[in-house]
Amino acid sequence: MLINGTRFIVLFFFCSFAYQVTAQNIRFDRLEQLFDQGYFKLVYRKSNQLLNDPTYDYSLLPSYYKAISILELAQQAKWKKRHETEFDWAMSHLLELKKQRKGQQLLLAHRTELEALYTDISHHQAALSATNAKKDVETWKQFSTLFFADFKVSPVNNYPLPRYSQGALSLKKQQAIVTEAQRHLGVSYLTAGTDPSGFDCSGFTFYVFEKEGVDLPRRAADQYNLAEKILPEDAQIGDLVFFSNGGEVNHVGILISEKGTPKLMIHASSSIGISIVDIENSSYWKSRVAGYGRVLKP
Repeated sequence: MLINGTRFIVLFFFCSFAYQVTAQNIRFDRLEQLFDQGYFKLVYRKSNQLLNDPTYDYSLLPSYYKAISILELAQQAKWKKRHETEFDWAMSHLLELKKQRKGQQLLLAHRTELEALYTDISHHQAALSATNAKKDVETWKQFSTLFFADFKVSPVNNYPLPRYSQGALSLKKQQAIVTEAQRHLGVSYLTAGTDPSGFDCSGFTFYVFEKEGVDLPRRAADQYNLAEKILPEDAQIGDLVFFSNGGEVNHVGILISEKGTPKLMIHASSSIGISIVDIENSSYWKSRVAGYGRVLKP
């Protein structure tokens, strides 16, 4: 009887421990899922909840998710202004993680999230560079240089130009835009770059369209404001596609796919320069589409 009782107690504690571990993993998995989907405010709130629960003191994950969600949210000027102290903490915390063995292991295991963060920060820096926010540009640049110094972004599929059906290029300027854009495939990414020695995203669209006599503003957000908004299903060759991580539009590309086909764009990638990407086949790009715009007129 005593043996059976002992077995019951052992089994009870084992099941309780297993349930607790599973529940914890579910909450961590939820943070990862929400971050991947771009729900940064939810990640921020939920990671704070975990940090206030002593049950999770053993793990670095709650503070890690809080830090990366803060850096995503801080790309919105109003949010950053209200959370300057936390913004400073987030940068310091991530840099500190790089110095710790467990921190290094955590960062390596969450490489995909960090690639997204790296790309978002690169776009944000480029957007800031087109303004007079020199202090903010320097702050982001200093952090990015230190934190991503030895960080190599995984290669992105660089798709070939699609084959168009007869009559797909109904406007002469569509053909001219695609031809001009493809001439620069492989050109390096350069923050604030606006010519073939190096482009950032809006510098590339600015240059390509200017060649065809279409004047665009310098910033991606201003190009978005100028463009005629169109539905995704109506977007076609030569239209612009805009991206955001929840705040102001911070990236732009040129659609090179026909209406009704998988959406391909040519753009200035912060990791590999001027390249072609399948928007719908990339969880990163697909989740950040802010809208489509048209500047080429019949």
